[in-house]
Amino acid sequence: MERKGFYVTLVCFLFLALLIFAGVKIVSTEKIEIVEVLVAKETIYPRTKISESNTTVVKMPKSYLGENVLLKKEEIIDRYTQIYATIVKGSMFYNDLLESGENMSDYPSLLLLEGQVSYSLTSDIIKSSGNTLVAGQKVDIYATLVNKDKIPMTDCLIKAVRIIAIKDRSGKDIAEEKSSKVPYVIIIAVNADLVKYLKVAGKLGTVDIYPVNANYQNKEESVFQGDSWIIPYLVNNE
Repeated sequence: MERKGFYVTLVCFLFLALLIFAGVKIVSTEKIEIVEVLVAKETIYPRTKISESNTTVVKMPKSYLGENVLLKKEEIIDRYTQIYATIVKGSMFYNDLLESGENMSDYPSLLLLEGQVSYSLTSDIIKSSGNTLVAGQKVDIYATLVNKDKIPMTDCLIKAVRIIAIKDRSGKDIAEEKSSKVPYVIIIAVNADLVKYLKVAGKLGTVDIYPVNANYQNKEESVFQGDSWIIPYLVNNE
């Protein structure tokens, strides 16, 4: 009898534990609402038009989402990333990081800050770094001139210059699917008063660009190196 009573007690205990487990699971399920969210399938750079191929769907608790997160596909697809917005792989899409195409009739000017103009660097300037550059990235511009002793000297002319676009020989943006993927022209945003130095440097010698460390991507841009040794040469030949 004692053994029978033990088994009855054990069964009752297990049944009670099962009821408690089921109750906790039901309550947890009711409290945690799972939703589908579009996230970046790959890193998306500034001024990129978002397509479905850039996105993937993940499931997560709705409570994790802020009010600024976009959930509907139509709120994301065919919009453009803002001028300084880089959406890293796996990140959600936020409304303040995207801009609608209908608001971008003045698209080129949207890429320029006050006092800046666009300036094109051709393939002979791009050289080997061209295949590693992306729109929105910053580069330092160096000029190489030959001094009176016919010795080539190189120095930095302008630091942290932002790339607006990279195009192939046919004029297609390098990020487009039908592009040749071979950089031919890089368009940069440079302060208007510095264009004259770029032109003279290209005429007297050569101009090269070098990628800037990612830690400096969001700091001041188009910084003129006025103390560079090449400036007097450029000024005297304007």
